[in-house]
Amino acid sequence: MTHLRTPSYLLQRPSGFYFRYQIPARFRSSVGCNELQLPLHINDTHKAKHISTGMALTLKRTLETAMGTQLTKADLKRIAQHWKTRHLMSMEEDKATARIITPDRHEEQLTSLELLLSDLRERFALNSYADLTEDAFELLSKESYTPTDVQLLTYELAKARLEALEQQTQLYKGKIPTPNTASITAVDDKSYSDALMSTIFETYASEKLRNKDWVEKTQHEHRYALKLLIGFIGDKSVSTISKADILKVKETLVRLPKNITKDKRFTGLSVQEIVDSGISDDYISPTSIKKYLNLISSFIDWCQRNGFIAENPAKGMIPKRKHNSRDERPPFNDADIAAILIHPQISRPETKKPHQFWLPRLGMYTGARIEELSQLHTKDVKELDGIHYIDIKASRPDQHLKNPQSPRIIPLHPSLIEAGFIEYLKKVDQTTPDGLIFPELYKTDGKYSHNVSKWFSRAKKKAGVVDGKTFHSYRHTFADKLRALSTEDYVIKRLMGHATQSETHDRYGSTDIKLLAKAINQISFQ
Repeated sequence: MTHLRTPSYLLQRPSGFYFRYQIPARFRSSVGCNELQLPLHINDTHKAKHISTGMALTLKRTLETAMGTQLTKADLKRIAQHWKTRHLMSMEEDKATARIITPDRHEEQLTSLELLLSDLRERFALNSYADLTEDAFELLSKESYTPTDVQLLTYELAKARLEALEQQTQLYKGKIPTPNTASITAVDDKSYSDALMSTIFETYASEKLRNKDWVEKTQHEHRYALKLLIGFIGDKSVSTISKADILKVKETLVRLPKNITKDKRFTGLSVQEIVDSGISDDYISPTSIKKYLNLISSFIDWCQRNGFIAENPAKGMIPKRKHNSRDERPPFNDADIAAILIHPQISRPETKKPHQFWLPRLGMYTGARIEELSQLHTKDVKELDGIHYIDIKASRPDQHLKNPQSPRIIPLHPSLIEAGFIEYLKKVDQTTPDGLIFPELYKTDGKYSHNVSKWFSRAKKKAGVVDGKTFHSYRHTFADKLRALSTEDYVIKRLMGHATQSETHDRYGSTDIKLLAKAINQISFQ
């Protein structure tokens, strides 16, 4: 039996409990807000929960009586069709960008689809589609719904899923679905095109997470950018976003203080209220402003591609970067590197935090990004023809790379071998086989390197190294060393993870790794 989840109508603040009620999406334009918040003047948790639940039920009935009935069957069918449309869009995009496959591979895929289709038909006939209940809850999360609504929507989703898979199977057979069965064009439906930004964003985020385009930190950044957008112009229909709205966002971001989520002075204030308060004149940097504008523009770009808006009003309104990232993060010189290496935390290999000894040295001699190094497992260090190398790839769920060119192999410099890196790996592997090379690290904001980066920034400052240099400066230093040695450009690209597909031939070949090792072994620091 499926149980409804009990929503929370409480918000706890330092001043006490508040009643919080999210207005169902279809009532928001009439009510004039997305959420109601009222002080309860109660400090007892149990009483606050009891009272807030009663208030929510009363408010729910009032809204439904004053502004319309509960969800109709037509509403539920429309929600299910929109859900199907999103899946079909994703499926068609995958097919449009897929590579040519062999007849045998095509036959395997078609057989799998037909088996799945047969299974879903049988399950539909037996009313066995409870696996879609969670989807129904999620789709109704911003509505006022009943247990019957959940059951009816689950049924409609089961039908929509079956229809979508039938259409996908037809495409794999080389048949184009007829217009009356394909709901790809359903985006011109008024309720669909008028969907609020907050609603559409959830579809956007689901797709990005499903395709593994985002890590946890990326998702948080995009959600925060949406919070700013809605805070400045309201949670409006995407189709109505204008250049005037984007201009307002730009002008308001300039006055947005830093750390508004951490500063207690801003507790309980909306982002617009924070900007208007004048409490702080320590504003976010131009770099942060560009970042948020780009995140907002990326969301609107996706909306344009999926038919929610005719064009992206943010296009052409985001200031271009005047300096490239190399100018912003200059390389270390030999004096910088020597000063960092004698820092007390970095100079001792026998420490409870071995990453503090090894990561700066790995950065020097590999040019790898800090997250690429922090997420390495012991089995990612391999050997071929007597040459130890790091195999940088994202073969595990906890590993992520910056772009498709990032996977690569980097031979270990003799200085790393002499410093005892291989012996260190063997010791770690005995304790946690195929575990992290630096088991003391853990993810924060989706990255193992989050805290490492902050620690390194403090350490290099204590060593007297400033001028905007970061761990990423090792990467520039590494590339500069190779260029100074007249290393072939394609070899540098291979080691840096900048090589194109045509340049990454013979990735694990003996000749290949010897060529890369020869280049790296010539690097030296005074």
